[in-house]
Amino acid sequence: MSPPGAEQSREFDHVFILEPTLYAASEPYVALTRGSKSVTFISDLGTLPPVSTANY
Repeated sequence: MSPPGAEQSREFDHVFILEPTLYAASEPYVALTRGSKSVTFISDLGTLPPVSTANY
């Protein structure tokens, strides 16, 4: 297990993102691009809120 931004330039078969609302918008994006077969979000929220990319 590692923070989302720590895995740049690496690829995994399966990625789990725990509580994505606790991270800056760019961190879950990096994790999203690391899973080659699946990406799973795990959160207490039923629906994840939209993310503003205006500052990126």
